[in-house]
Amino acid sequence: MVRYIFFVLLLVFLTGCVQQPNVPTDRTIVYKYKKNSNIEKIIVKNQKNYTLGKVYKVYIGMPIITETHKKELIHSINPSSIYEYKALIDIPPFIKKDKIYYLYSYDKFVPEYQYLLLGDYNVQYKRKIFVKINKNGDLIDDNIYDVFGNILIFNAINTSNNKVFETLSSKKSKYVVLKTLESFKKELLYMGLLNNNIKIVYREFYNNMIRSPFTQEVFYPFNKNKIIRYQNYKIKVLDANNEFIKYKVIED
Repeated sequence: MVRYIFFVLLLVFLTGCVQQPNVPTDRTIVYKYKKNSNIEKIIVKNQKNYTLGKVYKVYIGMPIITETHKKELIHSINPSSIYEYKALIDIPPFIKKDKIYYLYSYDKFVPEYQYLLLGDYNVQYKRKIFVKINKNGDLIDDNIYDVFGNILIFNAINTSNNKVFETLSSKKSKYVVLKTLESFKKELLYMGLLNNNIKIVYREFYNNMIRSPFTQEVFYPFNKNKIIRYQNYKIKVLDANNEFIKYKVIED
């Protein structure tokens, strides 16, 4: 009886060690490049949903492997002089309560006034929009500004409460994404067993649009601990049926 209980507990523990790669693992690699100024930069992020050698279990229709590449235009935030601000109230359609907003630049005529970035795209004006605040996060006026400090909309905020933002001191370098310049994703989906063959579908996406010519179905004869390869990926299949596949990526 004691041996049986020990076996059950061991089985539960081992099952709990099997992960599902639903959320990308923290393998983002960031490369920074200057672009015309020391404020805006381009970064390239490479992200994978797996770690080599770890055992995963996914169900039919779920990705075995996902690899994403993004090129983004960002606004770099210097922790020594730039702060982030948390909105205390809702002011539709410009400000959302509890959202974090980032300081973008200083007023060249009145340095103690600062411009807070509300968003990189406005439907009406198709550009970045800002509000003017002081160092305490208080609104200087109710206007909406463009990137050059020109007023786009007069009295847009329309509030008697100047205390709209709470100042949060930045302790480390941060950035806000201004625009996604390019994105590419590829994935391998598990589609079950067909005549004891593992069926996998390969797909590619460019800027969130599927690339139909690069979609492919592949089949591999199934047996436990079988090694399969697609492109540069080598995968060891530990178990598979018409409900799930258990595997680990051993080479990429």
